[in-house]
Amino acid sequence: MIGGLSMLGCGSGEAADTSPLPAKDTQARVDDASKKIEASSMTPEQKQAAAAYLHQGAANAEQMKKMAGAPK
Repeated sequence: MIGGLSMLGCGSGEAADTSPLPAKDTQARVDDASKKIEASSMTPEQKQAAAAYLHQGAANAEQMKKMAGAPK
């Protein structure tokens, strides 16, 4: 029986899925995350801090894209 369990996908020989995440622009990611923050059970102060952190991260991501010459 234990030998059968290893055949269910628990083997170390399987390749991990390394495909890239679906492409989204930064604003779409911010919008999705903002909705999740608002729908969460965090306190208003936590929501405000999370939103500020999110927006700072998005600004940093856009800056890095510009520096790398990547399209928006």
